[in-house]
Order: sequence, then structure tokens, then C-alpha cells
Amino acid sequence: MRHAFLIIAHNNWDLLIRLVKKLDGSNNDIFIHIDKKSDISNEIMDEIRRSCNISKVEFIERYNVNWGGYSQINSTLRLFERARKGAFDYYHILSGIDFPIKPMKEIDKFFEQNKGYEFVHFCTDEFTKANSDRYAQYHWLQEKVGRNQKGILYYLEKVSVKIQKNVFQINRAKKHKDVDFKCGSNWCSLSHEFVNYLLENENKIKKMFSHSCCCDEFYIQTLLYNSRFKNRIYKWNDKNNLEIDNLRAIDWERGNPYTFQEDDYEELVNSNNLFCRKVSDQEQKYEKLIQKLEKL
Repeated sequence: MRHAFLIIAHNNWDLLIRLVKKLDGSNNDIFIHIDKKSDISNEIMDEIRRSCNISKVEFIERYNVNWGGYSQINSTLRLFERARKGAFDYYHILSGIDFPIKPMKEIDKFFEQNKGYEFVHFCTDEFTKANSDRYAQYHWLQEKVGRNQKGILYYLEKVSVKIQKNVFQINRAKKHKDVDFKCGSNWCSLSHEFVNYLLENENKIKKMFSHSCCCDEFYIQTLLYNSRFKNRIYKWNDKNNLEIDNLRAIDWERGNPYTFQEDDYEELVNSNNLFCRKVSDQEQKYEKLIQKLEKL
């Protein structure tokens, strides 16, 4: 099995180096997108490359990525586009604050035994419906608003969405009557065949999700569910259960999401997941967890 790890990062370079070093292996190559706004030197990028003895490490062209904007989708598609030239068996989307919680040999064995599945999380239909305004109305200012929930642009954006929805009754989804929109975590592991399908349908993705809000959590799920690949969804059901589908331990109950620490080690390594997010090296209780995971 050959794996492409696609890492999206914008800070914390020391932690990124440790993640890349942990992923180093004869079956793995690593592709990284660094937000264009981020302050990273050529020396640090060279250090990240040198952290691998076996795997190839490649930085793709940098784009300005703004929270909630289509730029999040675009940067991920560019990672897929560059990596697929290597015709890997699986493509794993990770953030720079993710970390493997199983030995690489065990991760490789799992995907070999389950080859052909797509490992993607799906939210409940109720959650998806409640968040339909993310794609049903135009979010013209989202790239400028980002996470900022105050100021004139933020309120103009909110008013614009309400006017579209309640006054003009704009619903972009009506243009795609045969599409069943789905939502879920943007962190996933995809087969080469489905990555090809995604890229072949990039124009469709743009039509459905340009000028949207946080639809990096919609486009993969929507295309997957409405395609011939639907029957390849790994253990999909209608429950919001991250543990059995995208193989990521993500805890939204204790945080936004929760930062795992040393006390969570046994829970993580004994779970059905292969990766966790998020981790940190900023305090001892977090650092000790990374030190233990590095030894796996």
C-alpha cells in the first residue's frame, strides 16, 4: 500500500516537523500546503524536508486560505491534484496539529485489509438540514470575514444571507435537484479512484460551493454520497459518530475541538481510530502525549 499524506498547516512548525518525521516511511510521501499568509522561512521549510529520511516531502504552491471560504476547498483540491500524479492507494487529509495514534505498520495493514472503502464522516441529516444556508445562499463576503464575528463586513454578510433566504427566497440547491447534500468532517482518507472522481468534477464543485460558508465540510460528502462510490463508504450510518468512519479521534464534547493530553493516551491507542486531532506541544500535559505517540 502506498499512502499520500496531505497536510494543511499555517503555524506551529516544530509540531509539524514532528508529525512529518512520524509519517516518514517507505510507503509514504508527504505533500504540504502552507497558508500564504503564514510566516515561514525557507530555512524552516528545508528543516521540514530534512526531517524525513525515506519519504518525499513536497510543498505545493501557497494560497491565501480564509476560514469558511472556498479557498479552503481550493487548497485541498490542489493537494489532491499534485499528489495523484503518484497514483497512491490512499490520500489522507491531515492538519498540522494531527498525529497518528497507531504504529505506521498497523495503519498500513488496516488500509490493505480494507482497500476499496472511502473513510469519510457524515453528520446526521438533521444537522445537515439545519446548516443548509451554508450552501443554499451566497456568502459573498466570507473570504473577507473569516472567523471574525464582529464588524461591518460580518453584519453585512449576515444581513445578505437573511435577505436572500427570506425576501428573495434564493436557494442555490434548487439548481441541483437530483443532489442530496451531505455534511461531515473535512478530515478523511480517500482512494485514488475517488480522488480522480473529485478532480474530474471540480467545475461541479465550484458551481455548488463557490461563495459558500464552511463547505469544506460538504463537498466531499455530497459528491461521494451522490456517486457510484456511495457503496464504498466505510461503516456509514446516520449517527454523528466520528470513531467508525473517518478513523479520526475528534472530541467536540470537551473542546472546539478538544486538545488531547497525556491522560487520554490509553483511550486513544485502544480506540478504533488511526489518527487524532488535535494535539499541542505548548504545555507539559500535551507534550507528554506526543512523546508517547512518537514511540509507537
